[in-house]
Amino acid sequence: MFVGLAAASPTFQPPLFDLEHRVIIKPRPGLSNKAVQATGVQVQDLRSKPPAAAGTLASGVDPLLLRHLEPGASMEQTLLELNSSDDVEWAVEDHIILPARVPNDPLYQKQWAMQRVGAEAAWDFSVGGLLPPAGKVRQPPPAAPPPPSSSASRNSSKIVVCIIDSGVDYQHPQLASTMAAGWGWNALDPSQPPMDVLGHGTHVAGVIAAATNDRGQVAGLTWGPAAGSAVSLLACKFMTDQGFGYTSGAVACFDYCLASGADVISASWSAGTAPNLLLEEAVGKAEAAGVLVVVAAGNQGFNLAEIATYPAAYGLNHPLVLTVGASGVQDEWVEYASWDAVAVHISAPGTTILSTWPGGFVEYSSGTSMAVPFVSGAAALLLAASGRRMSALQVKQVLLETAEQLETHQGRCSSGVGGAL
Repeated sequence: MFVGLAAASPTFQPPLFDLEHRVIIKPRPGLSNKAVQATGVQVQDLRSKPPAAAGTLASGVDPLLLRHLEPGASMEQTLLELNSSDDVEWAVEDHIILPARVPNDPLYQKQWAMQRVGAEAAWDFSVGGLLPPAGKVRQPPPAAPPPPSSSASRNSSKIVVCIIDSGVDYQHPQLASTMAAGWGWNALDPSQPPMDVLGHGTHVAGVIAAATNDRGQVAGLTWGPAAGSAVSLLACKFMTDQGFGYTSGAVACFDYCLASGADVISASWSAGTAPNLLLEEAVGKAEAAGVLVVVAAGNQGFNLAEIATYPAAYGLNHPLVLTVGASGVQDEWVEYASWDAVAVHISAPGTTILSTWPGGFVEYSSGTSMAVPFVSGAAALLLAASGRRMSALQVKQVLLETAEQLETHQGRCSSGVGGAL
């Protein structure tokens, strides 16, 4: 049966705040509801429709169970014991995911000391006041995905970019007409729409498809609906308004995007350095469906050949993953962007990017997060121009082959001497 949780010091303790630690469990095939209930372990079935009560399995599905660790429980010991159980096929940590951004302060790039002391890597674990300073921050497990958006389908004339992020302000004057009907899905609370409070997802959305040539504040790469754009956006919200999410939520969003007929998935975040079985499985499903997945290289400044982060490093063995680094105003490779001549494919502008912000505003933001939507938008434009006759792999190849070759990018990304969109 599922073994108990051993008490010990946590293996990972972010500073300043204490995010909940969770484990995703795949029980062995055929394990009965009674067997699960007999363990006394309170779990949530992540694949039941509608979501099952804690401690139960839905019939006729391949279940995944979410287990919340008690305070003081050791993740390492928990995984060791679960994976040693005859009733468990595998158990993995439900990794914490954070957006791949850096401060929008105009002179930040001149603050060499911040980069010298590894501030960006630290911000991947804590940004102080952005998250509650004390107490347990609990995020509910994602619910089962709803029916696909009726307007977002590969049978539709529009190319669909699905943004897996903190949601989108679908009421923003420059985004409202760009969104697919229904706006998308909120994996945190399906009873609520995928409204963005954090700002990250809205900023990404504006780079891709803010309404353009409409006397608004900013322009989007795909021009926007004022001229009858062939691109629409779906938002899948898995990050909280405080700025974090979990693998289980991101994977649920992948399922939603694929069920809704997305042509491109845009993922401006990092799940850290630990191998992530479920996330890679979700990427593999997208690849099998012929969907291009555009991901951020990350802001730690790592050489990904030495320190792999995910999903960035999936580009090494998944042909439909396109990993994006960041360039600066002078076409320089920015110091915070992770790099590798093979794992990172292309760069795009990522410094002081002006785009849409919740509440009808616009705002500057920086990071490989902001570079990703330029590539997602360019991919959508290529698909639209070809009338969907190009495959995702062909789109990726065209982007890499036509990227401008920059000497400053040599050895930093794989497209020739160094590609910049």
